[in-house]
Amino acid sequence: MSNKSRQESFVDKLAKIVASMLRPFVKLYRKGKEFEFKKPEINVPEINIKKPDISLAEKLRNCPHINRVKSFFDFKDKDFNFDTMKDFVIKYKIIVASVLVGIIVCAGGTYHLLNTPTVSVQEAAAQSSTETAADDSMFGEMLAEYDNLSEMGLNQYVLRINGEVAGYFSDKTEGEKVLELVKAEFSGDKDTEYKKVYFKENVSLEKENVKAIDIEEAQLPEDIASYIVKGTDEKRLHKIQKGENFWLLAKKYNIKVDDLVKANPDVSPETIQIGQEISLVVPKPLISVVTVEEKELVERLPRKVEYIDSESYYKGEYKVKTSGKDGERKILAEIYKENGIEVNKVVLSEEILVPSEVKVMYRGTKNPPPRIGSGVFARPLSRGVVTSPFGMRWGRLHAGIDIGVPTGTPITAADGGKVTFAGNNGGYGLLVIIDHGGNFSTRYGHNSKLLVKKGDRVYKGQKIALSGNTGRSTGPHLHFEIRKNGTPINPAKYVKF
Repeated sequence: MSNKSRQESFVDKLAKIVASMLRPFVKLYRKGKEFEFKKPEINVPEINIKKPDISLAEKLRNCPHINRVKSFFDFKDKDFNFDTMKDFVIKYKIIVASVLVGIIVCAGGTYHLLNTPTVSVQEAAAQSSTETAADDSMFGEMLAEYDNLSEMGLNQYVLRINGEVAGYFSDKTEGEKVLELVKAEFSGDKDTEYKKVYFKENVSLEKENVKAIDIEEAQLPEDIASYIVKGTDEKRLHKIQKGENFWLLAKKYNIKVDDLVKANPDVSPETIQIGQEISLVVPKPLISVVTVEEKELVERLPRKVEYIDSESYYKGEYKVKTSGKDGERKILAEIYKENGIEVNKVVLSEEILVPSEVKVMYRGTKNPPPRIGSGVFARPLSRGVVTSPFGMRWGRLHAGIDIGVPTGTPITAADGGKVTFAGNNGGYGLLVIIDHGGNFSTRYGHNSKLLVKKGDRVYKGQKIALSGNTGRSTGPHLHFEIRKNGTPINPAKYVKF
């Protein structure tokens, strides 16, 4: 590494150490801005002071360095509290002494530069050669001193979450404030009385001796608390445009809708407004705040289900005997939440308001017929009237027969086989196609609900759909087709309607 690179690295590290040592001054300045100091009433005798030289005063007034210092410590109408400064100097005497030494060194260097006599170019070149060797030697000594400086320790309160450092504080109360802010993020509901609020992780705030170089830039407790809650300092916002919603934003930015909701806990997805800003940063908290609250709730009391085995139905089939009904109960429960999301509920007591009634169902025990085609077709409906037969209609072939039935009527497979299609198919609406083997297939169209899916094996008489009015249809009915080698044939030749 070249001398220049080594010097730049040294300066960067040294600057970080000095910045760490100046953290208390920054905090003191911020506190000074927060409080109004009362001006003490002191009677000071009038003293005649000789006016300074006008040219010197003018120079000082126009000095940019003095103006910078003045602007930094300018409390305007506030009087500085010297008792506060005295306590601060006593508490941080090592840091104050270090800063004063630095100021003295800088002042000495400035004086040396101002009082260095002018030399000729030849003398400067000769002197430069001599000083370069001296500079290298001095820089080596500075690096050695830096090793000692980087090891210098400062007493700090260290906030750790499961052993990982989350923040450094010169004052314990600041660390405690951060923890309170994090808790308040998930327990700030004024209408809720919390029995407990605690951290799920192992959280500690202990005094430690920390290397100055390891301490990061001073941050406000609010900033540290925000980082702990979100797990990141990143900010990504989107301003809602006309026609946008959470689902479109999730697709646009490749974010899950649930994660988008988590990123905006105070925003209702149903009521977002044009121009409203939405956060796109999904929070990943470094800590879990557990809240415990007692609540009185009125809940649905689910009905119980009892089964009666019956040989009147095939295995896998169920028939309702009595439907029963749900009840209602009032409970007192402990609700456990982690970062605002309910994770557990412990019922402490309950009172039955409306008792539930048992639902009774028949459960089939009879072995079903083979799930292969038999070559003999049965009616797909137990009732209904043919409203349109097979043949030419309105100038084109009507490839099946229409049977008028109310919406929701069960439709059964005309023969055993394999479902090759189950879904929406244009004019057919919700359609089921079954391959029965032997080059035969059947179609069931205009359904309101499908009970099977592609690839299912079905037996003759098995419920496959509920009738409806989907697709090109003028009323609720079943459109039923039989095809051989893909060509429609008249179902009336195989099934009696």
